[in-house]
Amino acid sequence: MNYKTKIIFALLIILFVTLFTSCANVQVDLSNPEIVVQKFMEAQAVDNRRVINALLTKELKAKFKEQKLFLYDREDIPKGSLLDSESILAWDEEDKKVYQINYSVQYKLDGETKKLGLKEAVSLTQKDGNWYIDDYVPEKD
Repeated sequence: MNYKTKIIFALLIILFVTLFTSCANVQVDLSNPEIVVQKFMEAQAVDNRRVINALLTKELKAKFKEQKLFLYDREDIPKGSLLDSESILAWDEEDKKVYQINYSVQYKLDGETKKLGLKEAVSLTQKDGNWYIDDYVPEKD
């Protein structure tokens, strides 16, 4: 192998390793319920199912898939981005929290910028110091 080929081969290996390790794990701070709620809204807005699944209990993951609770499975809109968000703590116990979440997804349709407002609720439960969403109630504005 000549020098150029070796360099290109080394760069490809570095690129492959970087992509593989970044795709292997989803890094989310599960120790703070407010961060979990914010990450959920962000991930729903951009259809990041890997992040959403990392935030859900095992039982709710199955429900999300079966009942088509991912935003883009139930709304016929192009993928967009999180425009604004708000979470209001509605129930607060040591191991259980319920949040009312209000957020908007901005997207483009036929060259026009549109907004979808969502009012939903999530329930979180604490397991081993981490917070996971164990219930979800979607409701469109």
